[in-house]
Amino acid sequence: MKTMVLGPTFEAVASVPWSFVAYGVLSLALLWQAGRLLNQLWWRPRRLERVLRSQGLRGTLYRFPAGDLGDYARLNKEAWLKPLPLRCHDISARVAPFLDKNVREHGKTALSWFGPTPKVTIIDAEVTKDVMSNKFGHFEKLKFPELAKLLGGGLAGHEGEKWVKHRRILNPAFHLEKLKRMLPAFSSCCEDMVSRWVELLGTDGYCELDVWPELQDLTGDVISRTAFSSSYQEGRRIFKLQAEQAERVISNMGKMIIPGYMSLPTENNRKMRQANKELESILRDIIGRRVEAMRQGEGIKDDLLGMLLESNMSETDGDGQAGMGMTIEEVIDECKVFYFAGMETTSVLLTWTMIVLGMHPEWQDRAREEVLSLFGKDKPDYEGLSRLKMMTMILYEVLRLYPPGTLLVRKTYKEMEIGGVTYPASVMIELPVLFLHHDPDIWGNDVHEFRPDRFADGISKASNGTLAFFPFGWGPRICIGQNFALFEAKMVLSMILQRFEFEVASSYTHAPHTVMAMHPMHGAQIKLKIFIWNGMLPVARSGPWTGLMVEGQFLNNTSVIYYRSVISNEEEIYATYSLPDGAAPTRTQLTYNGEYQVESWRSSQWTILAKWPNNKGCNLYGYCGPNGYCDNTLAYPMCNCLNGFQPTSLEEWNKGRFTQGCRRKEALGCDDGFLSLPGMKSPDKFILVANRSFTECAAECSSNCSCVAYAYANLSTSRIKGDPTRCLVWTGDLIDTEKREDDGFSETLYLRIAGLDAGTWKKTRALKIALLTVLVSSILSGIFLACYKFKGTMKRTRRKKLLFYGMSTSEEPGEGNSAQDFEFPFFSLDDIVAATNNFSEACKIGQGGFGKVYKVWNMWNEGKSKDLADPSIADTSLLDEVLLCNHIALLCIQENPDERPLMSSVVFALENGSNTLPAPNQPAYFGQRSNEMMQLRENIQNSINIVTMTAVEGR
Repeated sequence: MKTMVLGPTFEAVASVPWSFVAYGVLSLALLWQAGRLLNQLWWRPRRLERVLRSQGLRGTLYRFPAGDLGDYARLNKEAWLKPLPLRCHDISARVAPFLDKNVREHGKTALSWFGPTPKVTIIDAEVTKDVMSNKFGHFEKLKFPELAKLLGGGLAGHEGEKWVKHRRILNPAFHLEKLKRMLPAFSSCCEDMVSRWVELLGTDGYCELDVWPELQDLTGDVISRTAFSSSYQEGRRIFKLQAEQAERVISNMGKMIIPGYMSLPTENNRKMRQANKELESILRDIIGRRVEAMRQGEGIKDDLLGMLLESNMSETDGDGQAGMGMTIEEVIDECKVFYFAGMETTSVLLTWTMIVLGMHPEWQDRAREEVLSLFGKDKPDYEGLSRLKMMTMILYEVLRLYPPGTLLVRKTYKEMEIGGVTYPASVMIELPVLFLHHDPDIWGNDVHEFRPDRFADGISKASNGTLAFFPFGWGPRICIGQNFALFEAKMVLSMILQRFEFEVASSYTHAPHTVMAMHPMHGAQIKLKIFIWNGMLPVARSGPWTGLMVEGQFLNNTSVIYYRSVISNEEEIYATYSLPDGAAPTRTQLTYNGEYQVESWRSSQWTILAKWPNNKGCNLYGYCGPNGYCDNTLAYPMCNCLNGFQPTSLEEWNKGRFTQGCRRKEALGCDDGFLSLPGMKSPDKFILVANRSFTECAAECSSNCSCVAYAYANLSTSRIKGDPTRCLVWTGDLIDTEKREDDGFSETLYLRIAGLDAGTWKKTRALKIALLTVLVSSILSGIFLACYKFKGTMKRTRRKKLLFYGMSTSEEPGEGNSAQDFEFPFFSLDDIVAATNNFSEACKIGQGGFGKVYKVWNMWNEGKSKDLADPSIADTSLLDEVLLCNHIALLCIQENPDERPLMSSVVFALENGSNTLPAPNQPAYFGQRSNEMMQLRENIQNSINIVTMTAVEGR
């Protein structure tokens, strides 16, 4: 009966065409796949969203099918178009704009969507430690198997027992005792780089360099040497291949998360597979040779591969038999990770450290002082590196502000409770290290300021008692190579600081952004420079170039003028030195004690004609301490405090010990104004801000509360291309400042003064200057008339052109250009004859009862100086101020030029008053000239680079 029933059934089935069966099976498979895809892209995300929102989580809504990926890309593109201001360390909105926006709108626990996968961002230090410390596998790392195969997954990608085994095998290679063996490799690689940088320096001791690729190459060299030692050249090839792989991954990151994309036969995928094949072939050959040598009884090499293989060979299996703990393929995978993690993390840390120290030269100085105190110019050693407290604090602060890895991401393996919220399986937990490191609730209101001293008492006290510092992760899976990275960074920075001072170049754009780690988007352009060193300390420093094009200097005890000209053309700017014809052989040299000397060949030996610094105490670098300055306008240069400052220790200052410098009398406020100090050599440790007008330069400083001073110059000429402006700003102590004569090397320093209204002078100071101006202008008008009488007589016999001592770039002599030749105008002799009544004795200035000079001088001698006060100002001015102005005015017009005070002394007396001014002597009748000097100048042959100078000493 059954046979009879089934028979027709099988016959019916057999009669159905096989094509229908195939189509039916295919349709069922497609429906099943479509159902899976629909569940993955719609039902499952909607279900998880309901569960999370029901517990009070806020965030973005799920959008089919890509979630928030579109907003990620759009906001990144917008943010990355806008660079940050220099010295701005509030980088979260630029580095992670979507995350920043989401947290601002929805709080420190916020929901978003990585494609169809829900992602919960949690900015909480305690939650971060709980998640990262979990030992039961409830939180797993995200897996990208195709990327791991190309770049190496290694220890970082393993879970469970496999991770435990690999960590146990790798740990011995990264013990501190093993790191000691690697220091020679660190030192050798860094010495190669530093030596190459020295060769790049120009004749002025400067060079501009993008240190980002330089430091990438350095850390790649270090990994090559420390991982493979004798196989260093093969290691270099591995590094190159792995670097190329990383670049291709970065450039195609957005496509690689698409399922199946890596299997497509694209050109990029093909090149990545070829590079991976070559890389694995090289590694397999190196490892095979090492393993065979170890089996033959050869010694273990002191490199990472040797220590890894040694630890691996000693690993035992469950039966207690010795055997390979890791396969050759797994060892190859770990070697790949050596390169990518070791090179990337350390190069990023070093790059941001140099950028930040270039922005904050005061901390660079402190780091250098520590390095020099421990090592001098010797190579750093392990014990010294371990004692670098200041540098450790600086590295920690850089890691806090610019962590190489900005995020820690885990995924729930099963339902888990975190911070009172129950999370289903397969939810991404995002722990943003960058935001934890920039959280004012943890680090305080100065969270965005570079303050390494916050780590002076340890990490926990730096973060208000909360452990919230995660640059290398946390818990059992903390980065195994963190000690390696920090020791390498300390070695490299120590050797750089021993040789160079550096600052951020004007071409640098502050644009941090994250791809796989936080990189400088447009490079890290740094300006390197070398000081004149005396042992471990700088000897002297010239100020920044002020645009002086030509100068002349008389050499001691000679009849020779030594000329320097600055030549600029379309390709370069350089200085030339020249002597007049017939001068003795002359040379310049830098001595071992740091003196720059000009020497002449006389009596069969070299005689010193001039030297710099000139042994006048406060001309040495930083002699007057922070915020002090050397007053070179005095006959005997001495240290003074800048306006608004007073000696830090009056007792030490009075003993002639100035190293402690000066401190502010009052704390600065953001609304305080700036006092102009002309004739200054600008302090050291400035920051150059490019492409600024004078007004913009002033605004750059006044809008920044931490800016204490600025200086500006426009160095443009018709032949210089590019940005000719030079805006310098200072944010810390003012070091190595001088007050100079107006010799072309000085400029105006604008100093922020507590209590000074922006853009105004104090009333009393303005009044004093007004009084002096009225009095001196009337006195000098007669004096200049007498001077021009003398000049007119000279003009009848020989017409000479009077030029400035030093000419700036905007004042360059132009042939046939009267506006640029600086010829002073002369009164005609007829005018002078008429004004003096044919040079009548009654019209002599200062004699015969004629002119204001005689009247003032006569009343002073008769003790009637109080009668000089104008009744119109009696109600608004103190009599003492009027008498002081008259006294100073008479001192300024004394007959002997050597007895007249310098203008700096005049300003000082007006500002502070004086009870010790000398009595004035007879006023001048005419200007005195030196016949010997005139004769000397007549004998000099002029050239295009020589300046003709005429000294008029009458006032």
